[in-house]
Amino acid sequence: MKKIDINLYPYQLKKENRFTQFVNRYIYFIFYGLIILLVIQIVLFLVVVIIYIPYRGLVKQWNILKPEVNNIESLKREISYFKNQKTQYESILTHKIKFSPLLADIYASLPDNLWLEEIGFKDKVVSLSGCVLRWKEDYLVSIDRFIKSMEKAPYISKVFRQVELKTSRKINFFGVEVMRLDIELR
Repeated sequence: MKKIDINLYPYQLKKENRFTQFVNRYIYFIFYGLIILLVIQIVLFLVVVIIYIPYRGLVKQWNILKPEVNNIESLKREISYFKNQKTQYESILTHKIKFSPLLADIYASLPDNLWLEEIGFKDKVVSLSGCVLRWKEDYLVSIDRFIKSMEKAPYISKVFRQVELKTSRKINFFGVEVMRLDIELR
């Protein structure tokens, strides 16, 4: 026997499949999500454009100033090269002072009434400090004789251009009047 279906409600909707049910249920969320993504893209685009316009100006300025910057960089390299060359030349040209012949010449030049208390070496200058006693001649005569004798000494005359009295003053040394002197060899 055949089965007969009688539809008493002819306007009833047909049963939908699962995909269409899913789409109908979530279409609004998908639509709102797409709108939010579109708004985010527009905002990011505007941010990029706002940042790019000043950047484009900076790129133009950089292209204008780039030759000058390259010139400055090359000058810096040249300066560092010349500084290295200068230190190399200074190390070659610097006179090495041999203290044995220097002290021998100083000792040979010392008069009997003059003694040294301190000998220093700084920046290619030898400084001598001492005292001279008035004995058989004046203080200044003894100092002058000492300086002239050092200027004629073989090693000192070869290494130093000038021997010069920097200061001299009278002081009391254990109850005896002496003259304190400072001499520089340059």
